[in-house]
Amino acid sequence: MGNKVNAKKNNKENKSKDNKINYLHYLLRNTRVWIDPETDIFYLSLKKGPSFDSQEINNNIIIEFDNENKIIGLEIRNLSKIDFNKIIEYTKKVLTD
Repeated sequence: MGNKVNAKKNNKENKSKDNKINYLHYLLRNTRVWIDPETDIFYLSLKKGPSFDSQEINNNIIIEFDNENKIIGLEIRNLSKIDFNKIIEYTKKVLTD
């Protein structure tokens, strides 16, 4: 009985990881990137269309949403001051959890 429970749990965890990876692939298919060295801004567009709402994560990071509350863009201000090692570590954690 314990083996069946563990197998179901592992299957559910694997599906969750697969869903995260599939979603990441979906986002990256249509991704466009702009970097403006004069203003020190990086912009990542994940989907065409207007921004309906946005959320400021901190003084440097803004996430934009469409009318279905899906992420369509990411703006990073003061790009030259961002610690990308922290972003990479956080991304790895999100994808493996």
